[in-house]
Amino acid sequence: MADEIVSVGIKIETTGADKASSQLDALATKGAKVEASTGKIEASALKAGKSLESMGGSANSAAASSERLAQAGQKLGTAFAAASAALGIGQLIQTSDAYTKLTAQLRLATTGQTEYANAYAQVSRIATTAQSDLAGTAVLYARITSATRELGVAQSQVAAITETVSLALKVSGAGAAESASAMLQLSQAFASGVLRGEEFNAVNEAAPRLMKALADGIGVSVGALRGMAEQGKLTSDVLATALPKALEGLRGEAKEVENIAGAFTLLKNSFTEFVGQQSQASGAASLLAQGIGLVAKNLDLVAAAAIGYAGAKVANLLLQTGAAAASSTAALLQQAAAQNAAKAAAVQAAQAQTATETANIATASATQAAARTRSLQRARLRVDFELHGDTP
Repeated sequence: MADEIVSVGIKIETTGADKASSQLDALATKGAKVEASTGKIEASALKAGKSLESMGGSANSAAASSERLAQAGQKLGTAFAAASAALGIGQLIQTSDAYTKLTAQLRLATTGQTEYANAYAQVSRIATTAQSDLAGTAVLYARITSATRELGVAQSQVAAITETVSLALKVSGAGAAESASAMLQLSQAFASGVLRGEEFNAVNEAAPRLMKALADGIGVSVGALRGMAEQGKLTSDVLATALPKALEGLRGEAKEVENIAGAFTLLKNSFTEFVGQQSQASGAASLLAQGIGLVAKNLDLVAAAAIGYAGAKVANLLLQTGAAAASSTAALLQQAAAQNAAKAAAVQAAQAQTATETANIATASATQAAARTRSLQRARLRVDFELHGDTP
């Protein structure tokens, strides 16, 4: 902002009109300058106002973005809660136990909270990058850490080995079961100090790209690895040195490999972390474990109570069944009596109808007999008249 300070001094002489006119002209000139300066000040103020208005808009936009982020977080929490409800308590317990197990393995393999936090962060990152199972990645990392501690291998190198194995499995197209098996076998090899036998075969079948990375790191052909495995030359030290050399190449290759199964693995990992962290933060897992332990310690009392309750329920059921049966029997007897009475009434009605019909027949027969008798008498009278001429 350019400010122009104009000092206006007015001194009017009363001794001459010319001098006064001259001073008035000077005053007009200075007034114009003052007006121009005032215009510049107003323009600068207007720009400042617009800048402040823009800053206010940016602040409102930032606030709106923060609100949307909070809403997204709430929706995510709701979605996880809905998923939890859909899966049921059994699945939640399994997921919580899996998280507890993997964190426990990392704690055993590390010393101190700082090292543990770094290890967990590395495992989570590797599992996400390689789309590998979180628990299997944690087991592999923990066993590599334990096996190479005496070799003086740093955490960064342990992470590099773990990532190399995970990415090689992804590039090799190994399925979830194959990857889990290969990680388990390789972690056991690190724990035992050498890769050979069934462990070598499992890794060779599931991750041919890992075998190539190992061979390139050692400087031999892939075919020579089997002979080295049989001779016990693929030690933990050799693996720890050779595998990280292929990491950068595998990172580039892994970016080209994306599949739906890997996406579901990432979803499972996120759900495992969410459930595990929430259960640990709320203490729900500990309370549930304590409750189950209390039931186990007092199982005889629980069983007795359950048997007593079950016995009461059975007795009540039997009483209800007996009462229902008695009621049904009485109803059946009443129904049978009513049917018998109806049958007797029907028989009586049939007998009465038969008697009526018999009487009608007898009456009809008597009438017919009388009619025949009268007819015969008339016939005889006509014969006598014709013979004797006598009138009846």
